[in-house]
Amino acid sequence: MLSSQYPIHNPVAHPAGEGLFCGTSEKFITPNLTEFNLKMEYVTYTYFSSAMRARAARCMPGSEVVLLLLSGALYPPHQGHIGALQHAWRHLEARGVCVLGGLLSPPSDMYILHKQSKSRDDDVLTLTAAERLHLARAAVSEHPELDVCAWESEQIAASWPGGPGYPEFFDVVQHVSALAQTTFEHLAIRVLYVCGGDLPDRQFMQRLVMEKQVSLCVITRCNDGELPKTPAGRELATADGSFLLPAVPDAGAFSSTAVRVALAARDCAGARRMLGNCVFSCMARMGLTEDH
Repeated sequence: MLSSQYPIHNPVAHPAGEGLFCGTSEKFITPNLTEFNLKMEYVTYTYFSSAMRARAARCMPGSEVVLLLLSGALYPPHQGHIGALQHAWRHLEARGVCVLGGLLSPPSDMYILHKQSKSRDDDVLTLTAAERLHLARAAVSEHPELDVCAWESEQIAASWPGGPGYPEFFDVVQHVSALAQTTFEHLAIRVLYVCGGDLPDRQFMQRLVMEKQVSLCVITRCNDGELPKTPAGRELATADGSFLLPAVPDAGAFSSTAVRVALAARDCAGARRMLGNCVFSCMARMGLTEDH
């Protein structure tokens, strides 16, 4: 039997009775871990980080602010994900945009299974949604301007019939938008979906983004050349309400695949550099690295 502590906020009832947001400090719970599988009771939260709430309180009623959202596999979350949110924040504020904060949204188990079924990589990790959620909390624990949205990770296939069995990115954007507007009623909040430059080039993504009216914060990838490459992709990334930003410096040094390769090779130093001390230590306590 293993045990560990993970920082979360006090649980409070959500008016709609669904979804949860977990903060990064103030209270601790000790989940039960058996054979590396977290067994925890999901509780409803309405918390954004205290830093976000303080920032919102300083805004004049009716102020237009943006909330950054980054999802994807986060398998596991690493410093590149944190760096992307911070990079977007800095560039947007330099353009005069008021940023409320940034959120990581780990996906459900069905999303990971779907992604693994299309990959040829031999995975050295088997992380449940609850484990990835705890790692995401560890990733933001030293960044008060960031927090974790757990709603996506909670979803089960039965809740999404007729589709892939999990919420798409625009479903997460809509959920976060609704909860943020309910939480900060005095503000006009727009959620920006932070993504790589390849997303706007995909034709089905172009259709979905326009249909669902999702605003993008597109970060080019220096290792892939200038992205988006297609005229339609560039038009989407620069549409009204969306932003196209330069590449994150040294972004190529971080990837979840590279983390898994380092763990498979028992390269703890390399894994720690990419994961950061908090996530690496959390994984070690969970028995997922050789350094424990």
